[in-house]
Amino acid sequence: MEETEFVKHLHEEKLKAQETRAMYTEKKLAYVTALLGVGTVSLAAFEVSAILYVVPFVAAAFDLYILSEDYSIKRIGAYLGIRSKDDMEREWEKWVHDNRDPFAPTAMLILSLLLLVGAGMIIWIASDGPNVGLLIGWAIPALFVNFGLYFLYKGLRNQVRERAKSLNAPTTTK
Repeated sequence: MEETEFVKHLHEEKLKAQETRAMYTEKKLAYVTALLGVGTVSLAAFEVSAILYVVPFVAAAFDLYILSEDYSIKRIGAYLGIRSKDDMEREWEKWVHDNRDPFAPTAMLILSLLLLVGAGMIIWIASDGPNVGLLIGWAIPALFVNFGLYFLYKGLRNQVRERAKSLNAPTTTK
């Protein structure tokens, strides 16, 4: 079956979003590794490097970009799974939706939490008498951001197919 220009465009957009998501994931790893390294090295010059306090929030910012691209991929897939004229493509997209990869969003959360814990441990170990109130005041918002992003994304991702199904709902005219 011949693809329309629109469907070809959707496939290109999906591939572009997948490549962008991979690029953001690589950049997240590079940036937070560099920040942890610089934060640790600069501990020799300062009591505790403020850079370490930024690490979990930089990771969360990258998570937003990663999840945004992933959400775009899910929307395109859901749309194609409902509206494609190709039966095999519709069947594939439905199968993919019903058998989602549970590891990617969870891995993102685990990595971000490990970065939070790692930065916290470096701060704790490097400080002479660490300020527990400051650490708690830093860790709680970082935890809130990480878990908030994770659960927001899971909720939005689960709604995508239902929204796409509404495209097929019969329209009523008045």
